[in-house]
Amino acid sequence: RDGMIATIEELKNSLPALFEGEDYQGRQRAIDESFRGKHEEALEALSEKAKQQGIAILRTPTGFGMAPMRDGSVIKPEVYESLPQPSRDDIAAKIGALQQELEQILSQMPRVQKERRKRLQGLNEEVAELAVRQAIGDVEAEFADLTAIKDYLAAAREDLIRNVGLFLADGEDANGMVAQAVDTARDARFRRYMVNVVIAGGGVGAPIVAELNPTYPNLMGRVEHIARMGTLMTDLLLIKPGALHRANGGYLLLDARKLLASPFAWESLKRALKSREIRIETPAEAMGMISTQSLEPEPIPLDVKVILFGDRQLYYLLIQHEPDFQRLFKVQADFDETIERSQAHHAAYAGLIASIVSKHGLKPIEAAGVARLIEEGARLADDSRKLSLEIGRLGIARDEIEDAR
Repeated sequence: RDGMIATIEELKNSLPALFEGEDYQGRQRAIDESFRGKHEEALEALSEKAKQQGIAILRTPTGFGMAPMRDGSVIKPEVYESLPQPSRDDIAAKIGALQQELEQILSQMPRVQKERRKRLQGLNEEVAELAVRQAIGDVEAEFADLTAIKDYLAAAREDLIRNVGLFLADGEDANGMVAQAVDTARDARFRRYMVNVVIAGGGVGAPIVAELNPTYPNLMGRVEHIARMGTLMTDLLLIKPGALHRANGGYLLLDARKLLASPFAWESLKRALKSREIRIETPAEAMGMISTQSLEPEPIPLDVKVILFGDRQLYYLLIQHEPDFQRLFKVQADFDETIERSQAHHAAYAGLIASIVSKHGLKPIEAAGVARLIEEGARLADDSRKLSLEIGRLGIARDEIEDAR
């Protein structure tokens, strides 16, 4: 990403200077003159032929016209009308034949202009090639050992050479709108050459991601859109990653109840785990409900361990009603909800209460208050010989803390 931005920055400065230089301007004029000369030569030859036949070829704002001549001057309409009919017929025949030759010359103009544009495009690419190769060379050298990036950079290099006009445009983007003075990464003309880093690696160890809101887009990623002149538009920089991308190569922690409550999320997670790849697409597209054309990012290989958290009742419901659950989630870890009451566990409970008080900035609790909370833990466990491990529910007992203080 940084290398491509630096490449575009360099080309924004170097290419305009090359195309404004004397060498390029001289070669461009030579091409223009060669094609203009061929066209003018044909017109001059026809004009000379017409003059010998007593016909003048006149250039008008709308094209060409022809008129009879006498003594080197165009005759007036009233003089032409006074000529004998045989003379007028002879002049008309000559003008008709000359017009056919003129039309033939003019009909070749599109082909000549096409050839001229082709020659100019070849000149532009020749001039741009050296600058583009030098600008992108550092990035190619840095990633020479990665075949996919080498192929991408080669394609980007050829596209930059073909579209050198983007760097010579007079402040207009691809939609004809005046470009603002923005940095290269946000310039609409060059967004096609930017690189979207979906996942930035470099961390130590395998990633561990806890997705608190496991909706379909948050899990699988999404393609965002922006409104421009009443139309929703998107490009590769608006592809956003999901939790599966961030956890790829590591572990993804999900609340099973929230996952099942989110439309399409459970089915999309199963599909990704079965195929071992992540596909970014809208839920409607995934279900075959619409066929609106949009970006279709390549699937990304997936290697992740998914850990679902939930209560026993939800686990048994999934075992009973979801055929794929046991095949995809083979390991079950069952946590006790209570511990035996003992002196050591009382001390641990007291330490836990102290940490809660410190975290929430509460006033210190006396020994009697700690004892009341330990009894509350036994009540939550429904057994006087045990203590509940549902630590979150101790927060409900703040009134007990206030009473005991």
